[in-house]
Amino acid sequence: MLKLLYVPSGYSRVYSYLDQSIYEAFCANSQLEVQRFHRLPNLMELQQMCQTFKPSFIFTLLGYKWTTPLWTWCKRKGLPVVTWFTEDPYMIDRSLEVLPYTVKPLTIDQNALSFYKQQGHSNAYYLPLGTNETVYRPLPSAKKVDVTLVGHPYPDRVEMIRSLALSTSYRIRVVGPWPELPDHVSVINRWVPPDRVASYYNSSKLVLNTYRRKDEKGNHNSQQIENVSVNNRTFEIASCNVMQISEYKQDLYNHFSKDSIVSFQSLEELIKQIDYYLLHDKKREKKAQKAYEEALTRHTFHQRITTIINNLAHI
Repeated sequence: MLKLLYVPSGYSRVYSYLDQSIYEAFCANSQLEVQRFHRLPNLMELQQMCQTFKPSFIFTLLGYKWTTPLWTWCKRKGLPVVTWFTEDPYMIDRSLEVLPYTVKPLTIDQNALSFYKQQGHSNAYYLPLGTNETVYRPLPSAKKVDVTLVGHPYPDRVEMIRSLALSTSYRIRVVGPWPELPDHVSVINRWVPPDRVASYYNSSKLVLNTYRRKDEKGNHNSQQIENVSVNNRTFEIASCNVMQISEYKQDLYNHFSKDSIVSFQSLEELIKQIDYYLLHDKKREKKAQKAYEEALTRHTFHQRITTIINNLAHI
């Protein structure tokens, strides 16, 4: 049996949810014996744990907060570290710093994968995030708003919501630290935990899913690698059994059928999609149900962990 030591990312908020969800999925897999740290360890703590537990592999998200002594000790001892780069390609400069120390780099973006392979990292593997279906799940709720968007107020997102608000009468809700918007836009002006996000999704007729730009301020993406793959919200919205309208990404329909998620590439196309599905309740509900079924059968963290274990067997 493989023995896996889980080292958390060291980040809070959404990463607390991701760390816990992925750890629990590892624990539920009968092929693994799992131990974990509840915070990022120092070198002595890691050494002591490895001496007593004797892991086959160490698993972590990002690795950005690991100290150099942690990385160099693992490499010197021949302890394989599997790292899931869940901020690619936006933070790929940081990922490149970690890459030499990880035996199996996992990335959530196909363009990042191509770049890693061009750099000689032939063992890199594409694996998108998934959903914790016990957190993001259908909830009994009245559909209080027409459109919900959860996320950071990047300039493109703010402009899109302002345009929707000024040119339509939709009941719109945004969640996050957003600036002032037209009066009929409801703003939940703070970060909210995943279970609360799920409740906002469930009380909306439609949920928008959009992405940040490759050159967004705050990115560490000096190569200007364009994101072409889906984000974690794609799976989380779907597993709430709510219809999603997603900004088009190249591999969206590798994960979901066109019968489940609709996409847009312009504001005009987005408005057209919203208008249509707000008028057609049955079609909206049918797409939501289809995406829900696809999420639960293909895109939970339990399924992602099975993929990881299968890949570990080939190292």
